[in-house]
This record gives sequence, structure tokens and C-alpha cells, in this order.
Amino acid sequence: MARVFVDDTAAGTNAGTSWTNAYTSFASATSAAAGDEVRVRNTHAETVAANTTHNFSNGTTANPIKIISVAKGAADNGDNDTYSTGALIQDDGAGSYDFTLQGHVRVFGVTVTVDGGGSFISVAGSNNIFQEWTDCILTAGQQIFLSSINGRNRLINCTITAPFINGSGESTFEVVGGTITTSNGTYILTGSTELTAKFIGVDLSGCTGTKIIDSHETNQRIRATWDGCKLKAAWTFDPFTVPDSIINIRGCSSSTLSAPIRRITQFHSFEGDAYGDNTVTRNASDGTNAHTIKITTSTNSIERHGPLDISEWQLTKWVSTGSQTLTISVASDTNLTDEQFWIEVLSPSEAGSPTSQLQFNTTKPAIMTAAQNLSSRFGTSSGWGGTSKTYNLKVTVAITPAVAGPVFVRLFAAAAAGVSMWVDPIIEVS
Repeated sequence: MARVFVDDTAAGTNAGTSWTNAYTSFASATSAAAGDEVRVRNTHAETVAANTTHNFSNGTTANPIKIISVAKGAADNGDNDTYSTGALIQDDGAGSYDFTLQGHVRVFGVTVTVDGGGSFISVAGSNNIFQEWTDCILTAGQQIFLSSINGRNRLINCTITAPFINGSGESTFEVVGGTITTSNGTYILTGSTELTAKFIGVDLSGCTGTKIIDSHETNQRIRATWDGCKLKAAWTFDPFTVPDSIINIRGCSSSTLSAPIRRITQFHSFEGDAYGDNTVTRNASDGTNAHTIKITTSTNSIERHGPLDISEWQLTKWVSTGSQTLTISVASDTNLTDEQFWIEVLSPSEAGSPTSQLQFNTTKPAIMTAAQNLSSRFGTSSGWGGTSKTYNLKVTVAITPAVAGPVFVRLFAAAAAGVSMWVDPIIEVS
């Protein structure tokens, strides 16, 4: 591993071999070899007046090139350098210039600002390129591409500011921590088919738009997940028009709520929606607030497309050996059948000689078997709290495990558009 130095104030040979002879422009460092460290002085301020593409083509998946903002130490060879954010690459403010970084790289503490009206930043490695950005500040006048075709990128504790963020097709990006502020007033994310986007612990409460995804992209196959993020007080969703498209919001907080909070969880897909609800309740609680899972089907939640599969809410419980019955409670103003709501259960082996293979059961009726209404539970209202529903129902599965172990229950719904049901996310065992 070699060190490559970049400092706009260096007055030596411009060879990048030491602080005295450092490159004076970031572009000169793109010849770095796999595994090299490109050290950019934290006072470095470079201005560009044209579209710029920096291709660190020598980096590999196993040995990416590290680009690090550092405070220059006493030693000319960098032995006393320390990590310090602040190295800056910016446009001249006179035009709309784009900044693109290519190659297998890991970037630490660098600020990129191209805030002309049509300017964008592309941190998007394409063709299976992996990039990771940590503690960086990215500001663009138009958009920021967080992934490109077949790219795999992570951004950790970064500050991202742009009218919107973008991800190109067949790519994945993950944003962990930090802040995203979008300013177009309508949506946050746009992307192309087969985009997978993950946001973990990100503050998005300053975004001006209320739509998660641009309505023009609802015909793309996009899977986007928000885990433990700080969101605006209200989000809106346009219906997806293609299968396998999912928006999943889990364990997030609203900017208007304070802890401890009822988990705000939303699941938006082609087949319908599901989210944490506290208007109809039963046994489940987060320790402060009782809650259920409210499921509402769409016109696509039918057999030819498949049901609304709430896999993200897979319920789990430890069970002992022997005969027992698992019960899931559900309430609705519709008298649900076992073709409109059912569960799938994986439980410990029931073989005479226990094996590691789990036992599968489902309450969905067999093909060519007439649907049956779900069983009533506790009359019209007993056992439920909050807003009462016309039908208080249950589904049950009998199991006889030969060995103790975990039970996993998945929820499925397939009904006419707009049918709502409230599921108590507790597996009752009797």
C-alpha cells in the first residue's frame, strides 16, 4: 500500500509522493493503485468549472482505494497525519457542473458541493462496483445518484442535500445514519427497475416533499426500506402498478413524536398496505402503547397476482413439546373467509425421531375446496380495545412438536380492494 497526497497549496513537484510534492488537484490522484490511500488535506479546496469524472479504475473489491480527508502532520511522509473532515471539491457557482466518482473506493470525510441548478453528484459505481462513503457532505443542485447500474454502495453518517435522490436500475444502495434533506417539495426518491434502497437510522424530517417515491416511478420494480429513521409527520404513497414493488417502514419515529413511541411501521406494496395501528387493539404492546397490524388489500391482492404477504411481520414464539394449538386473532368489518386471510406456520419437527426440518402448516383451504368463514372469537367485542369491529375472528393451527423450539407465523391477505383487517401480532398457545 502506498500513500498518495493531495494538497492545493503544495509547491513541490506535483508528483503526489509526499506533502511537499503533493498533487494539487484531486483528478491527478486517479492513478492510485489498488489498496492505496489517497490522503487529501482537510484544508484542500478545489474548484471545478466543468463536468468532472474521477475514475479510480485500479481499485478492486478486495483492495479498494481509500480516499481520506486528513490533518497534515509533522512528517512529510504522512506518518503523523490524523483523520479530519473538511477536504472540499466544489463548482465555481457560475454553471451547472456534474461530479462523478467511479471505481472501487472508500471515501472518508470529503465534501462535494455542486449546487448549480442542473448539477448532480454521482457516487454510483456501476457494473458491480462497490463504493462506501463515510462522514461526507454531498450537496447538489439537481439530484444525487446513490447507485448506478449493478452498483453496490453504502453511505455512512453522511449529510446529503439535493432536490431528490436517485438510484439507477438493478443496483443497491444503503444509507446508514446521517441526514438526507430533499427540497423539490414532492418526493424524496426516484429510481429505475430493480432498485433496492435501504435507509437505516437516517434523519429525513427536513425533507420538503411528503411522497416517498416519485409517482412517475410506481411502474418500476423498486424495493425501499426505512429502518429506525426519523421521518416527517406524514407520508403519502402512490399505488404501485407492478408486482414485487415494496416500501417498508419499520420502527421509525415521526418528527412530531417523542420517545417512547409506538413503533411506526408501514408496508406498502403492489398488493396492498399494512402498518402499525393503535385504534383497534388486543394483546400486543410495545411497553407503552397497545397496537395491532392493520392490513388493507388493493385490487391486486387476488389470486392471479398473489396475496399481500406480510413477511416483514413474521411472528415468532418458543413452544414446548406435545399437543398444542396456535391462535391468531383478527378483527374486521368484513366477515372474512379462509381465502381472504390465512396464516402459514413453521413449527418444530413432529417426526417420531426429531429432525432439523420444520413442520409446515397453513390455514388456506386446499385447491377446489370451498372457502369457509373464519371462526368467531369472544362474541362481538370482548377481548378487543379501541374502535370496535363487527367481526372478531381467529385462525388456529394444531401442532404436536417432538422437540421444543421456535414457531414462525406469516400473515397473508387476499380480498377485494379496500378490505381492512386488524391482526393482533401475538401467537397465543393453548
